[in-house]
Amino acid sequence: MKRQWDLSWSEDGVVILLKPGQQNKVQLTSVIKTPEDFRAEIDRLTEEVRELLERGLEQFRARQASQSQRVLSPEEIWISIRTMTDEEMINYFNKLEESVRRSVADYVFSHVSTFSGKGLLFAQLYDHNSAMLLND
Repeated sequence: MKRQWDLSWSEDGVVILLKPGQQNKVQLTSVIKTPEDFRAEIDRLTEEVRELLERGLEQFRARQASQSQRVLSPEEIWISIRTMTDEEMINYFNKLEESVRRSVADYVFSHVSTFSGKGLLFAQLYDHNSAMLLND
């Protein structure tokens, strides 16, 4: 019997819910008669909670990425990017929304030296059509 776990998000964070039936109490298990069945039921509950953990963490990451894109200016994103390894820079930049990538590229090409350092690497890898960093 699979339970209906859910997450309820607000600006303050997340609340973990177990969707109740028509009773006031939420019964997590059916009647358990043996130690083996008890262990099996706990194992099932544990697996469901692990799945909930993964779902919640993925949603946290998505929300944080979304918030950081709205808050950071192209200059702030560049300041962060230039401290990353080359691979981290490429992965981070390519995960940004296209409009944000284009804004960062405009900033780099108009305010950053593209003759050395991360500016040079950015200029070499940046594809104007896709607004992505392509590392062939």
